[in-house]
Amino acid sequence: MNRSILTTTRALALLACVGGAGACDVLIGIDDLKTAPDEPGISCETPADCPSTGNPCFIRACTSQGICELRDAGIADIPTDPNVGDCQRLACVDSEPTPVPDANDVPSDGNECTLEGCSEDGQLMQANADPGTACATGVCDGSGSCVECVGPSDCPNANQDCVGFVCVGMGCDDGAQNGNETDVDCGGGDCPRCGVGDGCAEGSDCNSGVCEGSGGQETCQAPSCSDNVRNALETDVDCGGLQCDGCPIGDLCEENSDCEALYCHCGETECRCDTPACDDGVKNGTELAVDCGPECNECADGGPCQESSWCASKVCEGDVCQVPTCEDGVLNGLEAGVDCGAPQDCPPCNG
Repeated sequence: MNRSILTTTRALALLACVGGAGACDVLIGIDDLKTAPDEPGISCETPADCPSTGNPCFIRACTSQGICELRDAGIADIPTDPNVGDCQRLACVDSEPTPVPDANDVPSDGNECTLEGCSEDGQLMQANADPGTACATGVCDGSGSCVECVGPSDCPNANQDCVGFVCVGMGCDDGAQNGNETDVDCGGGDCPRCGVGDGCAEGSDCNSGVCEGSGGQETCQAPSCSDNVRNALETDVDCGGLQCDGCPIGDLCEENSDCEALYCHCGETECRCDTPACDDGVKNGTELAVDCGPECNECADGGPCQESSWCASKVCEGDVCQVPTCEDGVLNGLEAGVDCGAPQDCPPCNG
C-alpha cells in the first residue's frame, strides 16, 4: 500500500473515530500519549487537520513535512478543571494529567452559615460560622442555621429579647429571663424582687435583700437575724419582730416587745426603742411590775416585792406586797399612827 493510500485510509478511519481520544491515538500510532509514532502518521496541512491528542499535556502539531505529530504542551497546570470545588486541580505531572491539592478550588454548599475551605493536602474542610454572623434573614446561630436572632442586640426594638432565636417583647410576666432581669421575670430593678434561690446580682434584686455567691452563681438568701439587713419581720437591722432579739435604744420598733428595754416610744412620724420610764405603762428596766419597783413607784397591794420599801403598804411578805392591817406594825393605809387611828377597824391612838 503506497503512502497516499495509507494516508487516505487513516483519514477516513478518523472520521469514524468518535468513541474517544484513545481510539484516535492508536490510529496515529500513539499508545501512551507520551511518545511520537514510530511510523509516518496522518498527513496534514495545519494542526487542525490532526486528531485531538486526548491528553491536555500534549498538543497536536503538523510538521513541515505535512505529518501529524505529538508535542509536549509545556504547561504545569491544565486550564480546564472537570471537577470544580473538590479542593484539587489538574496538573501535568510526568506528562500525565494528575490531580494535585488546590487551596483555591473551594466548594460552596450555598449556606451562608457554613464555612468551606481546603486543607494543604486537598481535603475539604467545613465549619459553622460564628453566632451573630449576618445572613440573609438574620444571623447565624453557630450551628449552621440562619435565624432571626441569637441575642437582644439582634432585635429591632429595644423592648424585645431573643427567646428561642426569635425576637419577643420583654416583660416581667413573659416567662423568660430577659432585659435586666437576674432570673425569670424578677430582679434587675424593673421587675419584682426575686425569691430565695433565684439568681441575683445585688441585694436589691432579692426579697430578703441578701444576695450571696461567687463566680456568677449569686443567689438570693433566706432572711436571718445576722445578715446585716433589715428583712422579714424585723423592725430594724437584725432585731425586733417575732424571730429576732429586741432592738437597742434608738432603733425602730412597732411595739414594746421589739425593744430590749421593752419600751417602744412613738413620736409623730415613727416609733423607736427608748429608755424605760416609771410612767411608761410598761414593766421594763428594773421594775418588778408595771412602773413599780426598786427605782420607780411603790408597788400596789398584791404586787411583787423583795423589800418592804418597794410596797405602798410598806409590808413585803413572801415577795408580795401585803394589804395594810391594824397589826402589821407599820404606819400605812389610812392609819393616823402605827396600827391606830384608822377610820375603820383600827383602835384609836393613845394621846
